[in-house]
Amino acid sequence: MTVVYIDSVFLLNLVLNYLLLAAAARLSGQRMYRLRMGIGACFGALYAVAVYLPGCSFLTSPALKLCIAVLVVLISFGGVRHFLRMVLIFFGVSFAFGGGVLALSILSEGKLDYNNLLGAAGMRELLLSFAICYLLFTFVFRRTAQHGGSQKDILSITLTFQNKTTDIQALMDTGNTLTDPLTNAPALVTEAEAIGSILPHELFSIFMENGLEDPAGALEKAAAAGYGKWLRLIPYKTVGVNCGLLMALRMDQVVIGGKKQKNMLAALSPNRLSDGGAYHALVGCQDDETKDASRAAFPGFFGKGRWYMAGRK
Repeated sequence: MTVVYIDSVFLLNLVLNYLLLAAAARLSGQRMYRLRMGIGACFGALYAVAVYLPGCSFLTSPALKLCIAVLVVLISFGGVRHFLRMVLIFFGVSFAFGGGVLALSILSEGKLDYNNLLGAAGMRELLLSFAICYLLFTFVFRRTAQHGGSQKDILSITLTFQNKTTDIQALMDTGNTLTDPLTNAPALVTEAEAIGSILPHELFSIFMENGLEDPAGALEKAAAAGYGKWLRLIPYKTVGVNCGLLMALRMDQVVIGGKKQKNMLAALSPNRLSDGGAYHALVGCQDDETKDASRAAFPGFFGKGRWYMAGRK
């Protein structure tokens, strides 16, 4: 007879669920809501405990397992764009991790036995296996999912808004010469969710409620809420769009490559910038010498109010 310790079941599933959610978020480029992910992982762990309770054998049905998995993702990432895609990635990661653990079990000549996982030694082996798989999968898949330039073109930038600061990964895009036509202030392009942690909750909610698809309407709502002095509408051109508008915020400070950029704007893209999550912003060349070299290499490619990116629709 196999003896099962409820606390071991709960702890094991809590850690593994969180790792699976974190891996899915990294591979999809989705922002990690760590508290929500912790709650989702806890919900999944409670389900795993309930399976072993007397009279709860019905909980092991495949249909119910599928529903519980979807609920875990819903708790962790509910409300994000492309939720169905997030669910599919979570399932794919789970299957990949399961296959990876099985492969490690075979390589270990059966020492990693499922029937012994709930013991202290089994937990250590399983967690080690998941940690190895996590590093391998996130490294391999994120490398193959990167778009838009080599790793040397990606750098970390720091944005400050109303005394709150966040660091995000940005792609150095020589085609981005987006500027405010009124002040000639340069603008980078970023995903709203990437800087959501430094935005007032009310303002972020306005942007997320289809505000980026209708920037003029969002500006009106934000101005009524008292945020008008920080906002701009910037015209742009890109592939498939002859004349569009982007919502932009005037940052307190932006640090790019260790250099402080004052009076810089952050234009909010209504679309995800990187499918693989390698970066969440596009930054134009800030150095005059680099700009001149880029203009020489791409004559007629630059201009005020333009945001060019190959393949962007």
